Amino acid sequence: MIYITAENNTWKLRGNLVVDKAETVLAESLALPMDDTALVVDFAAVNTVDTTALALVLAWKRRAKEEFSEISFINFPDNLMSLASLYGVQDFILKH
Repeated sequence: MIYITAENNTWKLRGNLVVDKAETVLAESLALPMDDTALVVDFAAVNTVDTTALALVLAWKRRAKEEFSEISFINFPDNLMSLASLYGVQDFILKH
């Protein structure tokens, strides 16, 4: 299963972003470019998340910073936002 597709500076995620999928999702994301335009990551088709999804988001934020790119997230699942708040990274994730 493919978990990320790229269209017009948007990564569209789908499926379950949980611990047993993390390595695959990270590998797929590393194969996609982060260029000098603003990247949007869309969670609209994500079914289930756990703390692994939060780790992926943080990894993508770090990568964007390293590659001098901007990244933002849309359709962020409520339970993922709750986890981000619990771990104190909500502002970091929402900041462009």
